[in-house]
Amino acid sequence: MKKAYFLFALLAALFVSCQKDISLDAQNTTVVNELLRGDENGELLVRMVSVSIPGSDSIVQEYQYDSAKQLAQESFSAISTQAGATKIYSSITRFYRDASERVVKVAQKYGQPVEGIVYDTTFTYITYQNAGSKKIMYTITITKSGSKTAYDSTVYFYGTNNRVNKTQHFTGSIIDSLSVTPKSQVYFTWQYESKGNLTKIEQFSDNNNNGNFELMISYEFKYDDKINPLFAQDDVRMEGGWGSVASPNNVLEQKVTPAGIGAGYTHQWFYQYQINNRPATERFTSGDVGSRVTTAKYYYK
Repeated sequence: MKKAYFLFALLAALFVSCQKDISLDAQNTTVVNELLRGDENGELLVRMVSVSIPGSDSIVQEYQYDSAKQLAQESFSAISTQAGATKIYSSITRFYRDASERVVKVAQKYGQPVEGIVYDTTFTYITYQNAGSKKIMYTITITKSGSKTAYDSTVYFYGTNNRVNKTQHFTGSIIDSLSVTPKSQVYFTWQYESKGNLTKIEQFSDNNNNGNFELMISYEFKYDDKINPLFAQDDVRMEGGWGSVASPNNVLEQKVTPAGIGAGYTHQWFYQYQINNRPATERFTSGDVGSRVTTAKYYYK
């Protein structure tokens, strides 16, 4: 663990000079129309279009791939109407890979302030256990807003099944300095079933800053037996996508149970499938937002 602390500041100094901001306006985030016809035999997911009811909120997610059919870029755009006001949200996430197709850097850019803060491009750098391994040792994320810079690190632990079984987060915010004092306040544990699907995530937090971590919330998942088009062996994407990217099958149910606070709630997904056993349409019902339902269509190439 001390090695991660030492490299926390070292990598910050090393990479700040080679960061390059990405622009939403400069990128063509719309996949060529010919790829959006819902090819029955398509294997690569290129677009998802979602609409929420009641209301008319809509989300478009688009995916672009490199020549090896590995994910190269993910774009997100949403239109939301709340209290009569319409808001537009957008972001781009770009994945940089080495010759072995391992993700070594991730760049993310928001098209609008997040919780009132305007961020520059956020960069995440991934360090693996060794030159030939796909197991992550730790990641360093550098986020800047004006004169303030936040450094976050995630340390990865693996079980005997070669899957991630724990991720521990360290944070350290600074102002006009590269002096970082990382502190861990949360970690997650990950459990799987025999098919490789993620079945349970538990979050432990040190809310009292006394070094004692307590279970805060747990998430349990159930799956179908069809092909998940978003599944990939990119462990750096797990915490952003959970079961939707960490499992070979599609999530049918997510049970959320806060520790010591009632029975929790359950989200559910229902699918129609293409002839190649990949989702064609999706219907999502939220367990904690009244009767809100979201429908989605999948497009492939």
